[in-house]
Order: sequence, then C-alpha cells, then structure tokens
Amino acid sequence: MKNDEPNSRDIQVLANDQIKAALRAAKEVDEAGNWDGDLHRLMVALASTGARFSQAARIDRKGAFRQRRVNRTTGVEQTDCVIMVPASRKGKGGKVEPPTKRIVMASDFEILISGPDTDPNGPLFQRWKNEEISPTVWTRGGRAAWYHASEITRPWRQIVKRARLPKHTVPYAFRHSSIVRHLQAGLPVTLVAALHDTSPLMVQKHYGAFIVDASDDIIAASMVSVAG
Repeated sequence: MKNDEPNSRDIQVLANDQIKAALRAAKEVDEAGNWDGDLHRLMVALASTGARFSQAARIDRKGAFRQRRVNRTTGVEQTDCVIMVPASRKGKGGKVEPPTKRIVMASDFEILISGPDTDPNGPLFQRWKNEEISPTVWTRGGRAAWYHASEITRPWRQIVKRARLPKHTVPYAFRHSSIVRHLQAGLPVTLVAALHDTSPLMVQKHYGAFIVDASDDIIAASMVSVAG
C-alpha cells in the first residue's frame, strides 16, 4: 500500500484498560492456539510501540537493547529499554530511512525479547510455519518472520471477543491509541509524528480533536493568578 494512514472516520482509540484486556486475551488465545508466545509478543509490540504491522514484522533482534544514560531533568543515571522500529516503506521512493527509537516499559521489553533466539541476526518476532504434507495433512515447519497482516486476522477476532472489545475493533487501534496517548501526555505534535513515523500534518489532520483536548489540559495546568 502507498499509504496506510487512517481516514478521520476510522480512528479507534482504546482506553488503557481495554489495551490491557486485549493483551491478556492475546496471551490466552496464544496459549490455546499453541502459538508458543509468538502471537502475544507481536501484539505487545504493536501496543507498546504504536508501529504498523509491516514495521513490527521487520524489527530485528539487534534492534532490541538496553541503554544507560543520564536523565537530563534529574541528573540520575537510568537504563532505558529500547526498540528500534524500521521506517515504513510507504511513499519513500526507494529511499532508506533510519529506524525510530522507541523506549518501552521494562516489563513489556522482557516479553518482547522472550522469543527463541534461533537467529541473532534475524527478526525479533517470528512464528512457526505450517507446511502442507498432503491436501488434508499439515505439520509444523521451521520458524519465519511474520509476513502479512492477514496472518493475525483469525486470532485477532478471538482476541476482540475475549477482551470484549467492540466487534469492529482492528489491530490498528493500538497505533491510534499510542498516538493519542502521547498527544494527551503533552508531547509536541512534531515529536509524536516522528515517534510514529508519520507527518505532523497527518497527526494534525486526523487527531486534531485530541490535540485540542491535550492543549486545554496543559494550558489549565500552567495558569497562575495575576490579580492576587
């Protein structure tokens, strides 16, 4: 696709408790379907980074690491859990863009790196391939990178049902929710756009209402009495 950004009418934003419910459901569906954690890890990646499926599928194992730095506000050294998200291939005209650094919570990071380390130079997220032995017999083959978003269509329906989300909810809701969460936290539109590998214009166009809401909260919190 040349452009997989949403139309305004397609924005689906999940509350934090809905995201947690979806990820709990993903773990249950994973266990019931013998995904060996692969499905759950991918869903955690989509929710924690706000990446598109096509980007998450291309994160390599070396793109997940811990880094130490000094917090400029507190002056205290801290450790960040980093996921380097590859740039989207849409509209790049063949130009290779650098990945985007996303800092995730340590608990999420541990889940993301918990898959089998069968190929240290390969993709971070993989799943088992089923190989056809005959028209009616399939067997589990080797491991491979996720390839197409359609691979999660069926388990996603189960996740939505188990988590009691609205029936029309799509996986892209994780991305919408990430963008809105950052806007409501007061991050500049340009930074939110950069973190999600999109343009400030797109964020302003499709998430304008959330920008206004966040601005009102920030302005209200900064007000001081000038009359006394």
